[in-house]
Amino acid sequence: MRDDNEQKDNVIEDVLFSPDGESIAITSKEGDIKIFNIVTGNLKKLKGHEGRIYSISFSWDNTQIASASADGTVRVWRVSDSKELRRFIHNKNVKAVTFSKDHKTLVSAGDDGVIRIWDITPRTQVENQVIKWLDLTCNYLHNYLKNNSSLVPKDRIICYGVNQGKNQKYK
Repeated sequence: MRDDNEQKDNVIEDVLFSPDGESIAITSKEGDIKIFNIVTGNLKKLKGHEGRIYSISFSWDNTQIASASADGTVRVWRVSDSKELRRFIHNKNVKAVTFSKDHKTLVSAGDDGVIRIWDITPRTQVENQVIKWLDLTCNYLHNYLKNNSSLVPKDRIICYGVNQGKNQKYK
């Protein structure tokens, strides 16, 4: 039996059957996703969010799951190996996420009042290299953007949403 404190920390935010009916995904305010395969008894944990997860969605082919979190991100995970595949940024809590039936688009909405449509088609090797270059560049510019008083506010957001999904907005 659990004590009251442990039970409060394990509040379930969302629960969802996979489209094939073989798995159940559960999220909690702990910031992780548990996927229980009711056929095999296998349990997987997807970890990476830095806040509670409000919503989850399975892809229609059961290969991926998307999560919407209080950390301002939407993440796409591969179910087979629990690997995070993509990360998308909102400006505030993300409360809802769902896949399109063609598995090319993800839709999310949150406390920023914006519905976002994300292209989730696989990236090419060149696209991955460009993203890696942008990450490195924005890491390099971090202190400059944060501390240079001669910058106007709109210039400080040049790397916003670039740094591997980390929220890099400088005020």
